[in-house]
Amino acid sequence: MAYWPWNVVDTDNDALIETAKIADDPRWRAGGTPCVGRYPADTYTPSGRPEDGGWPLGEAYADMVRWQTGLDERAVNDYLGEATEWTTSAGLLPERVDGDGTVSWNANLQWSQAMYVLLAESQARGEPFGLAPEA
Repeated sequence: MAYWPWNVVDTDNDALIETAKIADDPRWRAGGTPCVGRYPADTYTPSGRPEDGGWPLGEAYADMVRWQTGLDERAVNDYLGEATEWTTSAGLLPERVDGDGTVSWNANLQWSQAMYVLLAESQARGEPFGLAPEA
């Protein structure tokens, strides 16, 4: 999403709002995970089979937009609670969660950890934290 943390578009951008709404469509949901997928029939897997998992990073961006546009006031809070279900035994977030809800082979992803921290800080402050400076 181009809103957070990159600060490229405003939260009242129609395309941003419509994209966040579409992300709730079951076709964009990934298997048994509460995360959005990258796109339907995604084949980013070592096997080359269609993707069956979700992307915590994508869900983080979508939930920030849902929260800031008023589509779902609890979206970030829900993400922070659900993310603990997507961690490794060491408590680290992966790049992807498999369709059955287990952590994918590509864990630990530092970018996922960083976005979790930014979301937690944003939720604590009651406003987005970590936005890029305006040009």
